[in-house]
Amino acid sequence: MTELIFKSFRNWMSDCFQRMRIGCLRFVGVQIGERTFISFGAWIDVARGTVRIGNDCEITKGCKILSHSAVESVLHPGVPSQRGYTVIEDSVFIGMNAIILSNVNVGSNSIVGAGAVVTKNVPPYSIVAGNPARVIKRFDTSTNVWCRVGK
Repeated sequence: MTELIFKSFRNWMSDCFQRMRIGCLRFVGVQIGERTFISFGAWIDVARGTVRIGNDCEITKGCKILSHSAVESVLHPGVPSQRGYTVIEDSVFIGMNAIILSNVNVGSNSIVGAGAVVTKNVPPYSIVAGNPARVIKRFDTSTNVWCRVGK
């Protein structure tokens, strides 16, 4: 009985912390949809750009979502870093330690593999992996099957 109470309390506390994290991210400007889970180990950059995350997404530990690019300011001192707009659409799963660079749109119902570095837009219903990330599978809605994408 005590174990059941402890487990229920732990789940309740975890839910409270998750709601606080989402609330804090919304407060600093991240647009987050409903039923989205963001791990405590994930890092979302909103210092110099905008990030929008859709409904029913899951962002796991170690993920980094960037909203700006400092390349220009490093290559050309005195030039400010570029502000970006990064979009994670609805029902997206982002695996551990993936990096989403600025000005990237991850399409709905997509999966970003663990450790992937996403530098370009991801089409809806796709699985991307690698560095740089590339589409390895697409979902065929007519047959309801994931199809491998040729090299």
